[in-house]
Amino acid sequence: MSARRAPGALLRIALIAVSIFATAGGLVITGLLMGSHMPFRTDPAAARSGERRTGAWQVVYLFGSDCPCSARAAKHIAGRRRLGDIAERVVMVGSDRPTETSLAGNGWKPEHATAEQARDLYGARSAPLLIFIDPAGRIRYTGGFARRSDFRDGFQEERIWAALRSGETVKPLPAYGCALQFGCGVGSLGEVKQDE
Repeated sequence: MSARRAPGALLRIALIAVSIFATAGGLVITGLLMGSHMPFRTDPAAARSGERRTGAWQVVYLFGSDCPCSARAAKHIAGRRRLGDIAERVVMVGSDRPTETSLAGNGWKPEHATAEQARDLYGARSAPLLIFIDPAGRIRYTGGFARRSDFRDGFQEERIWAALRSGETVKPLPAYGCALQFGCGVGSLGEVKQDE
């Protein structure tokens, strides 16, 4: 009788082992897929301020090509009224014709940058990224557009600007989005079309 139990026990142990490995594998795959939409750290301290100094407040909307989060944030920017009392710029890392066409059709003139330029000027490591720069060229805010990665809680750039304009320090929202690729892929030197 014990001989009959042994194959059943081995089968149960094998099924448990397979279940554990399948669960672990699923978690690893899920982690890899979600990794592209996790919040990224930005590094404004590493950015060069001299090239940003204009004597006026600026906001930079940094978008990346082939990034659904950037496309969604760009669609929002294209469809809303301009913020008051601030120079607004759209910077594209890489080339995304549909997004650029939508922005241009609503009066925006997208500029282009490489991933390296975005990193050096704004401390960017991912897109989309919202950056507010004071008249002295100091980055006063760099972070996400919303509290949630799907933007369901609404875009916050107007609230952030109102707080900065009144002298408040604003805690950055998570910078959800797609990682910029340095040296190849998104924002590579070969992929970016230079403005004429």
